[in-house]
Amino acid sequence: MYGINLVFDKNAKKIFDFKEEEYESVIYNMWLIQCIAGIIGIGSYKNGKWEDPYSQERFLFLNFVIKNQDPNNAIIFFDFDNYTNNYKILINKQNLIKYGRNIVARILMRIHIYRCIGDVKNAVNFVNKYGVIDDYMYKIYQRIPNSGVIKTFMNIDLIREEKYGKQRFKINEYPLTPLGFIKSVVDRFKCDFNEITFLQWIKYFNPFKK
Repeated sequence: MYGINLVFDKNAKKIFDFKEEEYESVIYNMWLIQCIAGIIGIGSYKNGKWEDPYSQERFLFLNFVIKNQDPNNAIIFFDFDNYTNNYKILINKQNLIKYGRNIVARILMRIHIYRCIGDVKNAVNFVNKYGVIDDYMYKIYQRIPNSGVIKTFMNIDLIREEKYGKQRFKINEYPLTPLGFIKSVVDRFKCDFNEITFLQWIKYFNPFKK
């Protein structure tokens, strides 16, 4: 959530060398990805509890924005097609640029204050208000094809190499298999890997298992 707040900072544009005409699209895409993740993450909410805290955080952000945005200047809204049972997540880029940073800052400010003063009561109330699935949001989730299937993401690795005094980057891609998934984590975090670890992972935490 901090990233979708800091992306509005002009220093971020300088650090990552975005062109002026690209920068609004960068903000738009970061918010769109967060919104999609907020909807997909509903799948980890089971029996009144979240199995994944990151999914809860993304959903809380989406739910807070939807329920606190100005209806006359909405940033995020859904477009339903009852004929096909599909929907679209739409973001008004103009309203996002004008009001987006303010609304996400309100979330972060609340969380920061609750944490600093140890206000457990209001923190729990805040999470219970925006971090719990209501019927409206669950119906949106149910419109996703195969929404009951557990999903995972396969990340590539970007490796910096130096050759002949010049730096260049190499992309490592991995096969879309459980072993490929584990190898990507091993390479990224430089952790040990052996067959016992793999077998335990298959037994207790296999997101590819149907």
